[in-house]
Formats: sequence, C-alpha cells, structure tokens
Amino acid sequence: MAKMIRITRASGEVVDYPLTPSIEYAFELAHNGNGTSKVFRETEGKTVFYWLAWEALRSNGVSVPLYGPEFLKSLVDVDIIEEKKEQ
Repeated sequence: MAKMIRITRASGEVVDYPLTPSIEYAFELAHNGNGTSKVFRETEGKTVFYWLAWEALRSNGVSVPLYGPEFLKSLVDVDIIEEKKEQ
C-alpha cells in the first residue's frame, strides 16, 4: 500500500496526492535528514502533515503561498492515508 496525503482545503476541495520520492526527499531536507516515519512517531500534532500538504500541492503544480500562516489558513484538514492497490 502506498502512502497518500489527503488535503481538505478551505474552499471545500478535497484532493489526494501520493507521497512520492521527491516529496519525501524535500521533507528530509527540511527536517534535518529525518524521514517521515521517524518524524511522525516523534512529533505530536499535525504540523508536519501541513508541511507535506504544502509540498504536495506545490510539486503538483498548484499555486500556493509560501509556507506559513497564509497557507495554513487555506487548509481545513490534512491526513495521511493508505492507498489500497487493486490486485
């Protein structure tokens, strides 16, 4: 099963994006070389999910403001989900 990020935006739009190697690489660069699994285990709250949402939107061609309060106001919820592959 592949990890996906589900982003619910203030506009009501809900989008799912795969957590691709390029998104994970950008995450590791921004989080002192730590991978998503380690950071998810060691971090309380969802702040790291919000950063992943920003990177997922940005890397999928969506125009977003710089990461910060303005971007965060555009979100309602962000979750990591498992995509079930059909057999």
